[in-house]
Amino acid sequence: MKFEQKLNNTLKVLIFLFIILQFIFIFVYNIHYDEREHLHAAYLIHNSQIPYVDFFEHHMPFLWFSISGFMLLPAIISIFASRILIFLFSLGIVFLVYKISSKYYSKTAALFACFLLLSFRQFFISSFLVRPDTISAFFLLLSLFFILKTDVKSKKVEFNYFLIGLFMCTSVLFQIKAVFLILPLLLVLLFKKKLTLKNFGLFVIGGIIPLILLCAALGFSIAKLKVFCFLTTYFNLHISGGNPILYNLLTYIEVNSFFIIALLFAIFDFKYLKKNKTFAFLVIFSLLFLVFFAKTGLIGPQYFLYVLPFFVIFSAPKLTSLFFNQKTRKLFMILFVVLGMLLPLAAVTFEFYRADLKTDLKELRFFLNNNDVSKPSLDDGWLIFHKNADYLWFSQQDYAGLLISNGIITEFNLTKLILEKPEFIKTAFLRLDDNEKQFIEQNYILTDFNDLYMLKK
Repeated sequence: MKFEQKLNNTLKVLIFLFIILQFIFIFVYNIHYDEREHLHAAYLIHNSQIPYVDFFEHHMPFLWFSISGFMLLPAIISIFASRILIFLFSLGIVFLVYKISSKYYSKTAALFACFLLLSFRQFFISSFLVRPDTISAFFLLLSLFFILKTDVKSKKVEFNYFLIGLFMCTSVLFQIKAVFLILPLLLVLLFKKKLTLKNFGLFVIGGIIPLILLCAALGFSIAKLKVFCFLTTYFNLHISGGNPILYNLLTYIEVNSFFIIALLFAIFDFKYLKKNKTFAFLVIFSLLFLVFFAKTGLIGPQYFLYVLPFFVIFSAPKLTSLFFNQKTRKLFMILFVVLGMLLPLAAVTFEFYRADLKTDLKELRFFLNNNDVSKPSLDDGWLIFHKNADYLWFSQQDYAGLLISNGIITEFNLTKLILEKPEFIKTAFLRLDDNEKQFIEQNYILTDFNDLYMLKK
């Protein structure tokens, strides 16, 4: 009992430490290019533009509407406000992991699950960034939370089906990739309790509500809904990366070796698998999810936000048993200190010293102070809080023809846009020929910021 109390106290301190460190990172970590895209979309919505119609986008819209109100604030404060909102949802994921784990397992296992989650490098960095994945993953996990509550005999359980439908659909409308993990959750729901017609009806009604909100945002226009469906489904399936599957997965093992050890011990213990069928099933499906996206070459750290809660809930009880086993305690205490504590903290320290948010904000201030926001700039969408040329990098990719042939964007002449002399040009992702480069050199000055050119006055 004494050892258990010490272990619990240690885990509580580490969990608190990682949460505080993550909160600090909100104010020091660079603005990710995905954040620029989503902040830009929220800014345009705040300025009465409709996504997919007035400006090009291919993501689900609920994040932009959620943070568009922050655009009333000064530009830099709106970035921090948006990050804090996402951070609160990441805390929600940690809380749900604890609640689900403590319902089925010990308090120590629940604390271990939270620790494994927070110390996983990709969760630590990705879960506060202004991207839809954190909120989507939260609603996905919230769906599981209420699915697991359906095995309780109570009249209130019927209302859970309404909430499950509501949260599942909301998760998808924040990020469409969540749909891949809704299938196993539905199978768990069917396994847990026989679905009656009434319960199914409540589930459907719950799922319809977010769809009605989406239709309202698009003005209940069939034409706009068709464009929305094309860009968020068919078009996304044609975007692919090029890295081999093994490379894509191995790049995320790095400093997460303690988590990997815990997961492997749980997966290869067949008695443990049999005893924990529900979570084992979710883990297997989650691995298939990762393999699928790794094969496309598109896997990013934010993809782990959806599956990590399943992994840690499943593996933490096995890890806990290894700590309480006299034969394996010393070994796992050493692994815990070296791989579980020191290595993740070293990675966090490295990221802290590498972060350079000040430069990003300095560039943003310079741009906003010297640019008329009503005039578009050729900046590839990386500068935010202004009207730009609508994501030129998509227009210049190999799949641009797919967009043009479906009337999503019009074919344009980059030279013509440059000759119009926009106040700023950011050249990082523009495919410029020699004449265009020469024109920029003659008429623009290179600022102190990488690839940012300003028109000579």
